[in-house]
Amino acid sequence: MPSIFISYRRSDSSADAGRVYDRLAVHFGKRAVFKDVDDIPPGVDFRDYLNDTLSQCQILLAIIGPDWLNAKDAQGRRRIDNSNDWVRAEIEEALRRPTMIVVPLLVSNADMPGVDELPNGLKDLAYRNYRQARPDPDFNKDMDRLIRGLEQHMGKPRLLLPLHMPAEGKSRLSRQQFLKWTGLGGVGLLSILGIRPILKTLAPTSTPIPTELSQLEEYLQARQWQEADQETLDVMLRLSNREEVGRLTEADLQGFSCEILQGIDQLWIAASDGKFGFSVQHRIYTSMCAEVATAAAINQDSYLCFADRVGWTRVWDTEQDDVQVAYSLDSPVGHLPWKVLCGSGSEYCDASRDELNRYGALQSRLASCPKV
Repeated sequence: MPSIFISYRRSDSSADAGRVYDRLAVHFGKRAVFKDVDDIPPGVDFRDYLNDTLSQCQILLAIIGPDWLNAKDAQGRRRIDNSNDWVRAEIEEALRRPTMIVVPLLVSNADMPGVDELPNGLKDLAYRNYRQARPDPDFNKDMDRLIRGLEQHMGKPRLLLPLHMPAEGKSRLSRQQFLKWTGLGGVGLLSILGIRPILKTLAPTSTPIPTELSQLEEYLQARQWQEADQETLDVMLRLSNREEVGRLTEADLQGFSCEILQGIDQLWIAASDGKFGFSVQHRIYTSMCAEVATAAAINQDSYLCFADRVGWTRVWDTEQDDVQVAYSLDSPVGHLPWKVLCGSGSEYCDASRDELNRYGALQSRLASCPKV
């Protein structure tokens, strides 16, 4: 059942509506978002279908572009003044429903219409708190803010991964416990997700930890997540001779030592009871977001899907000029380690080309490493 109804005027904001839909569908799931072009079955009376769908939704998102208000019909009259205009009809119906949330979303730097500019049935729209989805480079930040607001009404989407796994006191999670918890041999979570091939990388093993990781091990055993995140980056910079640069390149990650990567991964998994680690992130990507990629290649859509699942697109506080990372076991599954890809300087995860290339290189290297 859809929860978000996207209302838009094709002549005004078709491209923006499509981009907004893509972000919301990645975050909340396609079934939770309705946009007429994609979702009306062929041969169905679209008038009945739109009304029925609207009655099932919690939120109407009214996308308003520069020509939304003054778009003209064939006779040169404003379409919004015609009571049979479908954009007007959708919003009027939503405004009549006391339990429905109506959110104006301004795109392409459009202005919010004033109450005197709207027909009688739409005047209440002028009093609804609006949001913006400005053009790049601000689009993703604006969408993050919108999504946080929508989550207040809809709740956060459920991950297909556990938020917590059973721990063995303060010691490392044993492989036997891990297999028992996931139900392998029966219908366990991992087998449902179809990711048996990488199961071994998710359970801590007895493989010796490289000496280069002793400081990281100390931080993680103490559950000092922020220090461990920084040390993860520092170790990889030192071993790549990139300390002065302060950032890893795509080539660095493609050729990085599998022994060190797997050692880092084991330490994160053990300390977080299976919640954090490179292979946890890899599992989330392959099980949830790989299908979004084009021709099996990591692209911006598949990366944003992953970043959204692990909470990286929500760490940016639009009211401040710094990055807010949740260094806690209460953060989403796969949230850490973070700095290797997203923590250089004052950046945040915005799917920039460099960031996208680094992420693709790390995923490729993880897939190529021999299983331990």
